[in-house]
Amino acid sequence: MIVTPKQDIFEPGDSKNPLRIFTKGKDYIVYALYLEKDIPKWYCLLHDEDAGYYPMAHEAIKFKVVDNDTTANWVYSKKRGVFRKEQTYSYPEWANDKTYYQYLVGDDLHPAESKKAANVFQDKVAQYTKDYAIKKFGSVKAAKEHVLKKRYEDELRLHKERGFDRPEKPEVTDKILDSLPLRMADIAD
Repeated sequence: MIVTPKQDIFEPGDSKNPLRIFTKGKDYIVYALYLEKDIPKWYCLLHDEDAGYYPMAHEAIKFKVVDNDTTANWVYSKKRGVFRKEQTYSYPEWANDKTYYQYLVGDDLHPAESKKAANVFQDKVAQYTKDYAIKKFGSVKAAKEHVLKKRYEDELRLHKERGFDRPEKPEVTDKILDSLPLRMADIAD
């Protein structure tokens, strides 16, 4: 499932230097959702600044659904969710284990379980990002080519702003593409 915020969302706290955690118009992968009476109330998402950590729950009403497809292996659980009395809809490890999220965010008393939860989550991030790339660009290779093109355009813009000579356009080889990590932050523009 892919959502986008209805407006930029900032982290509460420092009003002088607010940190934007979600960017309007940018796509975000939903890793779990909590429902009340079968209505989505919370989406668990990675913030712009948290790619690679763990997802946080945010009110569903602040987002619009861009793509309602979920992976085939998601399950619905009526077990009590992390927040109050919600039901959980997510991948089996999350939906079927009420302690999974506790371990995912880091439980100092259970380091082995926390490491296992983190590994499962990182696998899901990689899988869902790959699925998103294929759906949006047609292939992982095309998504990586998009990333390199975007990086080169950014470099051109910076060189122009600073009065430097135009950088040479790098040759894109399969070896370069294979070594480039696929990150949601790079392809969800």
